Amino acid sequence: MNLNKRELATVLHGLRTTQEAILTGAILHECLHFSTDKVKPLTAEEIDSLCERLNTEKTPTILIEVEGGLVADLTSDQPINAVIVDKDVEGADEEDIRQYPSGKDATEDVTTTRWSPDEITVSPNFVKEALKSLKLED
Repeated sequence: MNLNKRELATVLHGLRTTQEAILTGAILHECLHFSTDKVKPLTAEEIDSLCERLNTEKTPTILIEVEGGLVADLTSDQPINAVIVDKDVEGADEEDIRQYPSGKDATEDVTTTRWSPDEITVSPNFVKEALKSLKLED
């Protein structure tokens, strides 16, 4: 999720207000979001951690391994969804071909492969070491 600066500031304010309520013993269970037993408020420490993550969130880095012109593997430093758009449709089954925007009022034939988060290896350490090895580190 991408938040603009105003949205992020509002979310952080809400979290810090909730954290203050927790620390001062205010009743949070009356809040609509915590009205069921299924959802429990974060602790003050968990809110600190979440605020830190929100303040330092960075754009994901994705390693795409290609072998023989085909995507063989995806590795990311955080969970993502990915769609591979292949413009080489030669030999593709007709039912697999989709229309892809390629300019103003124009489309082209492509095939697509969707990679869900559970199909993508999430390994921040591997991504960091791979970038270092490739001399591409941030």
